[in-house]
Amino acid sequence: IDHNTLVIPGLAARLKGDLEDATGMTILVGPTDSGRIPSWMETHWKKIKGET
Repeated sequence: IDHNTLVIPGLAARLKGDLEDATGMTILVGPTDSGRIPSWMETHWKKIKGET
């Protein structure tokens, strides 16, 4: 893994701060439904990583 980023489903958004504190990782809040994370990643990951 070449990053320190974790994507969590939107319904877990309230845990973002605690997860960042506990893991030291960058936590991103994805779509509400965790089943949609793969398609969310296809759309957003390159933008997040600064790639075009």
